Amino acid sequence: AAVENASMPSVTYWINDGHVNLNKNTPQDETTTGFAGPVTATNMSASLTTVQLAGGGTYPPIDEPYYNSLNFNGELLIYDAADGCGEDEWGKSWCDSFDIDEWCVGCRLNSSSNNVTFDRGTDPYLHPVIAVLQVREWYFKEPYQNPYRDNAPEGTPPSGNYAPSGMPDFDQKQDNWKHPITGQETFCGPTAIANCFWWFDSKFGNHSGWPGDGKDEFPLVTAYTDNLSYPLPPFPLQPYPLPLWINDDHRFDNVDHPATVWCTAPCPANPAVGTWDGELVERLACCMNTDGKSEGGAHKGTNVFKMQECIDEWLNDTGLAYMFYERTIERPSFWKIEEEVKKSEDVILLLGFWEEQYDEKYLHSEIDPRVPINPIGIAWHELYPQFCNWSECTSWNDTDGDSRLSPGDYVDFDGNPEEWYVRNVTITINVTNGTHWKYLEFTGGFNQINQAMTNPNGTWWHEIHPEFCPTVQIVNWTDNGDGNLSFCDNITFKGDQGIWHVEEVGTDIIIEKGTKGWTRIGGHYVTVAGVNSYDQAIAFSDPYFDNAEVGGPGVVPVPHPPYPHDALMHNDAQYVSHDFYNVSDNSPSPGGDWWLPDYPVSTDPTLVYNFEELNWYGAPWLGGPIQTEIEYAVIISPKPNLTIRDNWIDWPNPCRIGYRLENTGYSPACCKTQHHVNLSLSTGNWTQLVPICLPPRKGSYVGFFNIGAGNLSCQAGVRTCADCFDVVDETNENDNCYTENWMCGDVLKDGAVTPWDVAILNSYFAGMGGLGQIEAKWTGDVLPDGYITPWDVAVLNTKVAGLGGISCMCTQTCPY
Repeated sequence: AAVENASMPSVTYWINDGHVNLNKNTPQDETTTGFAGPVTATNMSASLTTVQLAGGGTYPPIDEPYYNSLNFNGELLIYDAADGCGEDEWGKSWCDSFDIDEWCVGCRLNSSSNNVTFDRGTDPYLHPVIAVLQVREWYFKEPYQNPYRDNAPEGTPPSGNYAPSGMPDFDQKQDNWKHPITGQETFCGPTAIANCFWWFDSKFGNHSGWPGDGKDEFPLVTAYTDNLSYPLPPFPLQPYPLPLWINDDHRFDNVDHPATVWCTAPCPANPAVGTWDGELVERLACCMNTDGKSEGGAHKGTNVFKMQECIDEWLNDTGLAYMFYERTIERPSFWKIEEEVKKSEDVILLLGFWEEQYDEKYLHSEIDPRVPINPIGIAWHELYPQFCNWSECTSWNDTDGDSRLSPGDYVDFDGNPEEWYVRNVTITINVTNGTHWKYLEFTGGFNQINQAMTNPNGTWWHEIHPEFCPTVQIVNWTDNGDGNLSFCDNITFKGDQGIWHVEEVGTDIIIEKGTKGWTRIGGHYVTVAGVNSYDQAIAFSDPYFDNAEVGGPGVVPVPHPPYPHDALMHNDAQYVSHDFYNVSDNSPSPGGDWWLPDYPVSTDPTLVYNFEELNWYGAPWLGGPIQTEIEYAVIISPKPNLTIRDNWIDWPNPCRIGYRLENTGYSPACCKTQHHVNLSLSTGNWTQLVPICLPPRKGSYVGFFNIGAGNLSCQAGVRTCADCFDVVDETNENDNCYTENWMCGDVLKDGAVTPWDVAILNSYFAGMGGLGQIEAKWTGDVLPDGYITPWDVAVLNTKVAGLGGISCMCTQTCPY
């Protein structure tokens, strides 16, 4: 079977079906099915889906522990792959029926062929029927949707509750989310976190709902628009698709509602649950003090450590700190990001924009920049960093031989032709509004000068003096009649209704020498939507850019109006632009070890203006190339929960004690965390490493301790504990251990050896059952010889009569 979607990366499938009945009455205990043919095995994402009609009998089992196993390419993948229960993607569960599970096998792929083995183990019956191997370059955050909504007409697009395209891609350029002084759009931090929270809320919510159904089962994101005045819902409520005026957590206007303009209300103390006029993104902005809104301060954007505090506070306020935790990693590698994303953890990246800056000067002359210039003998007026200095050029090295001063040449003012490098030659204008005046430099390159001189409308200019940082855009130009930007023209800037008079138009050269090193210009937060380990690439839900929508690499799973569209469009979480970027290591700048060569701010450095001094700290951009670094990864993770479900004596090998370890939490407990299980007896302690990854709420690990003869007491208190070194952050740190008390001869398990134990043991041979607990065979083998026989009944009867002692294997003779 194949489904074609040209906008999505390709997936290779191997689909094997069969009908193999493995049971205790036949000699065949395992079966292997192969996925033939070559496959690219290195750094690929791969999953194995298994379907089994039976397996994992009732628990606790009779006579012995039940466990089956699943092996991939000869390595143990999981025990209890068929555990008899499961849950589909819409939240419907089943037990004692069939099992459909998916397992991660990317790190176990072979390049020539692959195979999976189903092993019955001690399970009396195992019936595998389908095995599907999927191999892909891209791994995306899973979509959560419900294509089978009640009363939805046939052909209705999937909706759901509600992340139908995987990681949402909310837009920071909406409402009034701007810095109050500079006008920069600063909400990338809270928007990136909103993507993550919404995705988790959809993952753990009711998948059978839809936005506007009024249901909210998970508290991470709640229905903040309930605080607004909405029309009353119609009665009786109309079935979908007629409009429902019920507010809930996953309606598009719960991201932001235009009626609640930012900055109109003070931030509450606990924005996660407080009642005020603000929706998800604005509440997060209050929580993390974006632009100093809640705690003051002159910063722009969001501090990464304040973001970290906000996440912790939000989880506490919503009662979810037991289930999630946050951590922040500085200078993360691509491989660390990949690992975290694939463990069902959400990752927000702080990108840093860095420029290698030099000792520089901005020099101005009144000559026309379009005319070939020989700078020697010309007096140049310094505009930056000093304003009053004048210098005369004494030497010039025309490196490209074009007989004009151009970028790449060298000039000097004291006879040294190699002293100052010409980085750019452009236009400077001196303008006044009658009250103030300023020098502005055209931000385009050498080749765009003529366009700016003949039609400056829409062009951007960088103020050099009296302020160095601001940028402005010319939106209206009134020519004096000569067809060029020149003296006596009038211009108007965007956002400024006043008229500015052009006093002077001339040439500006930017020259530099030496180096000041790398300088951080600003930063930007994005959410990771997927990873490609094979090509070393990352997919972003980017709050500022929608690169895939404008034809760049990436995917747009659900078509929607072409870009540029209204910023509110992506508040409906089905509409996303997941943008692809290659990631390289060995970055030359100090912001991080890994960088993004093709990020928009690196390919078009003028885009950095919106991010100057944003998100922690920065400095003005001086016009050079921009290096985009991965500076920090903020990781939000569900927690696993390791618990011992059972332990037993592996009779007739009674010097071996077995245990079953399960993960009842919400994320994998991987072997990279190096977690151990400990067995404690009165005669000693034993510890072993868990060698496999335990996914949440499916499968288990079955392990054994070889304790050696004489180390099991006749009255054994057996305690088995998961995560004994406390290295795993769990939802419940108090349920790691399982304790039982065993006594040689105590077949009834009531803490004493009595005639009732003789009766229970005797009933075993009369065909009346009785040995129902898995450790009972050890307690009944009092001869001991590794078998339960009438001789054990006789020995136990003699002991009860006070005429002799008993012993169980792996112990000394019991004195009682």
